[in-house]
Amino acid sequence: MLNWLYLAVEGGGRANPRRLSKLLDHIPLWYVRQLSQAKLIRILRSVYRSCPAQRRRWNQAGVKL
Repeated sequence: MLNWLYLAVEGGGRANPRRLSKLLDHIPLWYVRQLSQAKLIRILRSVYRSCPAQRRRWNQAGVKL
């Protein structure tokens, strides 16, 4: 776990909202981008698996997930 996130959690696993709020202002931009990209990939894979029409269109366009 990242140090800045670990510091925002008190003993017992409860989040301290004040500390978390201060620390979230200092999250590295590269980490935010990495999380956003991972979330987008998960969403696209979910759509690909669950929607045959969309899967067919993406396959015709050469999209590989």
